[in-house]
Amino acid sequence: MTYDIKKILSLIALTAISLSAMATDYSDTLAVTVNGQTIYKNATITLSEKESGTYTLTLKNLIAGTDALGTITFDDCYAKQTDRGMIFDENITTTIADGDNIRGITWTGPSLGDINFSLRASLADNKLQAVIVFTTTGASPKTYSLRFGDGIHLYNGSFETFKDSKGKEVDETTATIEPEYWHSFNTASGSWASLAGSHCYMSDDTRQNSTSKKSLRLLATSIFGVVANGTATNGRLNAGSMSATDVANHAQIDISNSAKDPSGHPFYTLLNVQPDSIALWAKFKQGTANAQHPYATVTATITDGTYYQDPEDKVYTNKVAVAKNNTIATNGAAWQRLSIPFDYATYASNNAEQKAILITMSTNADPGQGSNKDELYVDDMELIYNADITSVKLSGENIEAAAYAGENPLPGYASLKIAQVEVKDVVAASDFTVETNARQPFVYKEVVDADDIILNDPTLPKNADQIATIVCYAADLSKANAWMVFINKERMAGDVNSDGKTDISDVTAMIDIILGKDSTKPYTYDHKAADMDGNGTIDISDVTSLIDVILGKQN
Repeated sequence: MTYDIKKILSLIALTAISLSAMATDYSDTLAVTVNGQTIYKNATITLSEKESGTYTLTLKNLIAGTDALGTITFDDCYAKQTDRGMIFDENITTTIADGDNIRGITWTGPSLGDINFSLRASLADNKLQAVIVFTTTGASPKTYSLRFGDGIHLYNGSFETFKDSKGKEVDETTATIEPEYWHSFNTASGSWASLAGSHCYMSDDTRQNSTSKKSLRLLATSIFGVVANGTATNGRLNAGSMSATDVANHAQIDISNSAKDPSGHPFYTLLNVQPDSIALWAKFKQGTANAQHPYATVTATITDGTYYQDPEDKVYTNKVAVAKNNTIATNGAAWQRLSIPFDYATYASNNAEQKAILITMSTNADPGQGSNKDELYVDDMELIYNADITSVKLSGENIEAAAYAGENPLPGYASLKIAQVEVKDVVAASDFTVETNARQPFVYKEVVDADDIILNDPTLPKNADQIATIVCYAADLSKANAWMVFINKERMAGDVNSDGKTDISDVTAMIDIILGKDSTKPYTYDHKAADMDGNGTIDISDVTSLIDVILGKQN
C-alpha cells in the first residue's frame, strides 16, 4: 500500500467501519455558496455501504443559485473511526449526472465534464455533516462551496441578504429592513416596540479584501432625549419599558416559541456542537465622543434552548458558555477583526447541553448610554472551531515534532508535523494521548506496520518499525492538523533472534532470512536487526558485518 501525504490526511482506510447494509437518507439544511454568495435550502444526502466495505455518498438534484447542476455521487469512500464518530475525507474526480426529471429544469452538470471535488464528511450521533468544494472549468469558472448540516454555523453571518417587513429580499436600505435571520426593533415584541424607531440598516461599507458586498449598520438614535442604542440579535428583541436600563428591554431566545419573523424564520438559531470562539469584523464610530461610555459590545450565549434573555433578569442556569466583548473601541473608525473565546468553565456546573445560541450586538456596552448617531458596522461573523494538536504523549512521555518540510503539497485546510521515537515494545494507538485546543474535535489515531506501506516522500524518516498517524479535525471539518510519528524499536544490531546477544545463532538466522525461510509475517526473526548497514536490504554483506562483530573486528 502506498501512503502519500495527501492520503495520510485523507485517512485512507486500512480497516473499514461498518455503518449498515442499508442506504440511509439524511435530510438537513444545505448552505450553497457560489462565488462568495450564500443561499440556504433543504437537501438530502444518501449514505450507503457497499459489499467492499466502502461507502457511497449521493447528493441529488443540486441547484446552486441559478445553476441547475444535477446529482453528485461520491463512490468508494473510506470511513475511519474517530473518538466521536466516522470521518470521510476524499479528493474525488467525477462527473455530475442528470438529476430527476423535473418540469422546467435542464441539468447542466453533465456538460461540465470531469470535476475535482474535495469532500469531508462526518457521521456522529446519527447526524451527518458534509463540506463539498469544487471549481468548474471553462470560459466562466465558478467555485462552489456546499455545507450540509444545521446547528453548526450561523445563518447569513456575512449580512449579504436583507429583507423588508413582508419578507421580501431588498437591495436598497429602508427603515423597515433587517438582515435575513437577524432581528432588530422592527420585529421586536413588547409594548414599546412601535416607539423604538429604526436602528438597523444595510451598508455597502465592507472591510478590505472581503468577499462581501454588504455589511450591517446599527445606528443609535435619541428618543425623547434618551439614547436608544442600535441593537440587533439572532433572537428577538423586546421593548418593554421606556427606561433604557430596565431589563424589560432585552434580547431573548426560546426554541419552544413558535413565533416567526416576516421571512418565516424562528427567532432563534440552533446549535448542536460547541464552538471555541466567535469571530467578526467590526467598525465603531461615536456620534459624539463619550469618555465614560466609549465602547460597543457583542455577546454570544450558548444555552440549552429554554428561555433566556440578555440582559438577564435573574440567575440563569441554562447557560453552557458565554463569549463577550464589551470593550469594542473606535480604533480610528477602522475595520477590526475580533475573536472572542467562549468561556465554558464558568458554567460547567450547570450541566446544560448546547442547543441554541443567542447573539446580541449593540452600539454601546451600557444600555441608554453613548450618544445619538453612534454607529456599529458588523460583517463576516462566524463561529470558529479549533483543530490544533497541542501535545502528543506516548505512554505518558511527551513527543517533540517538527513541521513537515517535504516535497508533497498539503491540502489548504491541513497541516502536518513529523516526529520520531524509539521504544522497547510494540506500540498500539491506545498508547498515545492527544491534547488539542478544541472543545469537540474529531481525533483519529492509527498505528500500522511500516513494512506494510510505501511512503513516496524521500524526506521522511527511513527504516521505522511502525508509523502512527494522528489527525485532529475541527468539529465543523473546516481544518485538520496531523502528526506522523515514526516509531523505531530499540534493538542491538545483529541480534537477529532477539536473545540479547550476538553469536553464531544470529548468523544462522540471518542466512535463513536471505534464503527466504522467514518471509511470512509475523516474522520469527528481527529483520531490521539483520540489516547491519541499514540500506534496507539483507544480503551477504550483512552476514560479513555480523561475523566481524562477533569476532570483535567491528563495533
